[in-house]
Amino acid sequence: MNKRYKNARFWNWVNGAYVKLTLEPGQVLNWHNCEGHEEGWSSYEESWELSSDGEVIVREYMSDGTDCDGRLSSGGTMIASADGSTFRDYAGEGYFCPDWVDDDRWQRDQSAEAAGY
Repeated sequence: MNKRYKNARFWNWVNGAYVKLTLEPGQVLNWHNCEGHEEGWSSYEESWELSSDGEVIVREYMSDGTDCDGRLSSGGTMIASADGSTFRDYAGEGYFCPDWVDDDRWQRDQSAEAAGY
């Protein structure tokens, strides 16, 4: 018997608005934004991947940048069921988003490292 896997469809906040993302099993979508400011620069990136069996969405994110205190980077991995059973309408406007669960988080403060912390 050949099992047919479904696409995952969900809303995500990108560039100041909700957008609907559709992932096929095994597919990865990437998004990145970078901009300069008075004290340096900042960037943010996300990727979303639907597992090959179509059951789990994996979200990876990273924030990076510099300001007057130096460079600070952080990121992590989150997971959610792709079947929609745990999607929530966070804004109360009909945009059902995955209820992400932290899988891993990290942070690197290069100024603190240089100071021996």
